[in-house]
Amino acid sequence: MTSDQFLPLIVIGKSSFSIVRITGKTEPTTQQQPLVVKKMENITASEEGKIDFTYGNDKFQTYYKAFGDVRDRSKRPLIVLHGGPGFIHDYLVIHSDLSSKYGIPVILYDQLGNGRSTHLKEKPSEFWTFELFIAELENVIDYFGIRDGFDILGHSWGGILASEFEVRKQPKGLKHLILGNSLAAHSLWKESSMQFLEAFPDDVKEGMTGGLKEPQKFFEAFKKLHAVHGCTVKPFPSALMRTFEAAFGPDGDPTVVSSQLVKDWSIIDRLHLVRPPTFVINGRKDLSQDFVVKPFFEKIQKSGLSPARNITSLSANPESASRVVGQRRRYHAKKSPSTHVSSNPAVHRVNYAPQSVEHDYSGAIAKMRKVQSVLL
Repeated sequence: MTSDQFLPLIVIGKSSFSIVRITGKTEPTTQQQPLVVKKMENITASEEGKIDFTYGNDKFQTYYKAFGDVRDRSKRPLIVLHGGPGFIHDYLVIHSDLSSKYGIPVILYDQLGNGRSTHLKEKPSEFWTFELFIAELENVIDYFGIRDGFDILGHSWGGILASEFEVRKQPKGLKHLILGNSLAAHSLWKESSMQFLEAFPDDVKEGMTGGLKEPQKFFEAFKKLHAVHGCTVKPFPSALMRTFEAAFGPDGDPTVVSSQLVKDWSIIDRLHLVRPPTFVINGRKDLSQDFVVKPFFEKIQKSGLSPARNITSLSANPESASRVVGQRRRYHAKKSPSTHVSSNPAVHRVNYAPQSVEHDYSGAIAKMRKVQSVLL
């Protein structure tokens, strides 16, 4: 296995399901898992449908779900961008709880080529560009009429899309940016992947580094990798399996994941262009390791950070608390062994290492929602 082999950028990182509490209150997490997992399968959208999307001379449709009243402008909506590229929104529906509990409208959609949006199996790899996906995101924003005020949460590839959207378009309405299990450069992601893969047997190494040339072999390796460095719930929640199978299953569409859109990609030298307050989330065993997200702290809004002081392994105590508060949405943190905060108040980061399945999935999902509710 050589270091120049391409590793697909696809991950459901641990911290999608793993974040410290911010309320300072103690609530048991071990009894919540069955309820939360079941609830993910029974969440009803306030609105869903398809948005017409014209790109060049082509006309497509983007499938979306909205939770809460997006057009009620009393609270800014949150747009949630799924991972991949080439996944679907299903595994992120849990964020809809922000609407039912805090009144924050939430918008999710299947990016073009995925899920219930238009599939384009005939399109060549070069068709799938950042310009395309940014145009689609802008089309969703315009459909809901929210250009003057919105927040974005991008998970994994969704974080790449969100950060590219910010540095390229400088949208005036983007007020907060949340990057979950994301990365500042594909080379860092590849380095992290190679490190973790060293601990796996040869079949996993070969399956992952071989990519989609042998789809079944890749999918089996992918699931084994993510059982350790993704979602440790066994079996995987059904919403997560639907997401995987939408790309890799027998009836899935691997067109977008095969495009290698992010190969050799980096935003490090452009991160100084990120303007809104940015909240960065990763997990200790996540493929998005500390060094993968470190540039966000070094570059965004000229934040000067020492990696020795600020990029470290953090406490796994699920009852330790961090609180993100302050006027005009500037971020400050309650002192806690599980929280590290940039000297720049616009950049805040929480890292959580779960000790059990319950902490890794059920209770920690609630913690993530609490974090977002304060930020938003």
